[in-house]
Amino acid sequence: MEIDRRKFLRTNATAAGSALLAGAFRPLAAEEFALALTESEKTALWEGARRVFEQSRECVDGKVFHYPSAGNYHSFFAWDSGANVIAGKHLFPEDALKELETIYSFQSPSGKVPHEVRFRGLKEKDPLRNVTIYLLRRQFDRNGVTALIDPPNFIYAVADYFDFTGDRRVLPLAEKAEKAADYLLFERDLFGDGLVSIIHPWESGTDAAAVFDQPIGVSARYSSPAIPYLAKYLQLLNRLAEVGFDPKTVARENIFVFEDVGFNSWLALGLLGLARLFEKTGDKARAKKYFSRAKDMVGAMEKIMWDEQAGFFYPRYDLRKPKLSRRKCAGGMLPMMTGLVSPDKARRLIDEHLKNPAEFNTTYPVSFNAADELAGDHLTLETMMLWRGHCLWANINWALALAAEQYGEKNFSRELALKTARLVLREGFREFYDTRSGKGQGAKNFTWPALVIDSINRLSI
Repeated sequence: MEIDRRKFLRTNATAAGSALLAGAFRPLAAEEFALALTESEKTALWEGARRVFEQSRECVDGKVFHYPSAGNYHSFFAWDSGANVIAGKHLFPEDALKELETIYSFQSPSGKVPHEVRFRGLKEKDPLRNVTIYLLRRQFDRNGVTALIDPPNFIYAVADYFDFTGDRRVLPLAEKAEKAADYLLFERDLFGDGLVSIIHPWESGTDAAAVFDQPIGVSARYSSPAIPYLAKYLQLLNRLAEVGFDPKTVARENIFVFEDVGFNSWLALGLLGLARLFEKTGDKARAKKYFSRAKDMVGAMEKIMWDEQAGFFYPRYDLRKPKLSRRKCAGGMLPMMTGLVSPDKARRLIDEHLKNPAEFNTTYPVSFNAADELAGDHLTLETMMLWRGHCLWANINWALALAAEQYGEKNFSRELALKTARLVLREGFREFYDTRSGKGQGAKNFTWPALVIDSINRLSI
């Protein structure tokens, strides 16, 4: 393996940054949430992000990318890299462009971009992670490329990079992004309704979210679902391997077909990004095509996934007897990222759910799972069940700040970005955070919290 690392910064952060990023644990007072970031805080945040990116940078066979966490995840992951590009354009724009190129270098002739690529010779530092990879080995081909896919934030990232930098070197990747979108729209439209289906919960990016309980036959009402989840997911993975991970066979046999709200929202956002990019470069016809596709997707989500009584978007599953999975997760609010959700539905999502302290606007927002629904679950070992318990994720906070901004809620968006920034300054760059205490959880030196820099820049904080 060829490893080429550049030293962007001194190994140690500045004294101010060290103090802010390694402070003693304590709850943040309400007035601290509201205060604007000081210049020293901004310096600490930027330098902390640069340090994490430098530590996680990898170059293998000329392919530059960043691990999600250098201490825990030693693979290429598509939607992690998509987020890295969105944040990284503020930190190391050249590397952000190279990471975009790396994402699409793994694209298959069909247009499919894989969820994960494991390189030969890579060893995980965490023994438990090595055991997990062994259990999941049937998803990988002989080159270490998984058969699974990821939420396509990397389609949006192409347009976002061009918006921010104006660098025309990114334009050749637009055609690859188109091909990725076409693969999803045509090869993964398993319900035939204009929306994309995933064939394993892991393809959602939100591994053990509560919306998967009913579809896979697990209940958290009487005991912890941790072990049943692992068993069911491995069983499903092996079943998919038996049919070669072929979506059409999966649909024909109704193995697991799930229209995830978040996944479809990321794709619709990407289509709008492509429309904007082509508008800027003078290709009016393509711009119109992708805007129309995005509008059609959101229209389909409103028709199929919207529950009028709940005022919420729920995912759909089961080809033979289609039904909604009625657990409230933050992914159900992500269609608002596009700005194409009807104003009346967006108003309900914001007022009844996003701003509701009993659901998502928790002490440390945004809870990925509605707090009132979690109250009835048995959640021992919850930090081992990613996306399941009292968790907030920086990439979802970034998305919801964007979503609220689309509907005139700039003050709420700014507040959410500030709260996220203060949490990162206090707890460091963590995989996720506890919505009750704010305590950092999961992997350390995680790249996703750097997305708050993009929110701060976009909202002029």
